[in-house]
Formats: sequence, C-alpha cells, structure tokens
Amino acid sequence: MAPEMIETKIKDLNWIQDVFTFGIIAFEILFEVKLFDPTEKIYEAFNNCTYTEFVIYCLEKYQAYYFPKVSSLLLKLILACLNPELKDRPSPPWILIILRHLINLYIKL
Repeated sequence: MAPEMIETKIKDLNWIQDVFTFGIIAFEILFEVKLFDPTEKIYEAFNNCTYTEFVIYCLEKYQAYYFPKVSSLLLKLILACLNPELKDRPSPPWILIILRHLINLYIKL
C-alpha cells in the first residue's frame, strides 16, 4: 500500500498508488526479499531511513548481483516507483517504455 494511503485519507485512488505497488512487487520478485517482512534486513532499511538513503542502500547492495545493464535500469525503475513523492513516480506509459527496453537488452545478452 502506498504511504499516502496510510498517512492520509485519500478519496480518489488512481494509477499513482498502483505504481507504488508495482515497485514493491517488482522489487520483491527481482531480489527475492520482502520489503515489509520484519525478518528481512531490507525492512529495517526501508522503514528507518530517508528515501535517498534507501535508494543508495539498494544500489550498493543489489545492483551487482544481476546483469549490470539490466539490473541497474530495472532497479532505478523500481526505486522510482517507490518514490514517496507522488509527482516523481513514473507514469504507466513510461514504465512500459522502460520494460520494453529492458526486454530488448536482455534478449541481446
């Protein structure tokens, strides 16, 4: 659930909250960790630091484990989706463009 849904009473749900949820699901699938599982170390990082600190933590911890070009771009996409600033989250068409680009990069490997 997007943080703004918990912190305030939003009457109109839209794609911005869906983008945040996509970011959580993609992160958990790609890195095989659960962001909101207290037994995972990532949970502490996600809940006890600023968004910028979390981005840096993820880039340092996870980027090296996967294909560098693909993982770097995918991780940046995921973290953009998890941005607490609603206006800074990517739009669904932008997400699709990045995912298509990632598929093409993966096919070339």
